[in-house]
Amino acid sequence: PRLTDYDTLLENVRDLREGKPVQVPIYDFESSSRTGYRTVEVPSSRIVIIEGIYALSEKLRPLLDLRVSVTGGVHFDLVKRVLRDIQRVGQEPEEIIQQISET
Repeated sequence: PRLTDYDTLLENVRDLREGKPVQVPIYDFESSSRTGYRTVEVPSSRIVIIEGIYALSEKLRPLLDLRVSVTGGVHFDLVKRVLRDIQRVGQEPEEIIQQISET
């Protein structure tokens, strides 16, 4: 969360609420950097789902109409994270767990 670009996130949420398309950063997990941007149009349903820890931000909460929390437990979250990082970055499970433990 400390590395999240909340300025861009807040601007994008405000623009989506106003019916404007937004430029969303594309993040490359292998290089740990942004590689560009993609345009996201306002969905016809006008429903935008913000998942994960971002939705808990005090900066973002005033812009949300509805908040729902779904928890799968710490074990489920750890397994999900390990599988995600194996697929995205090709890390070994031990590396991922060590990184989580240290940071």
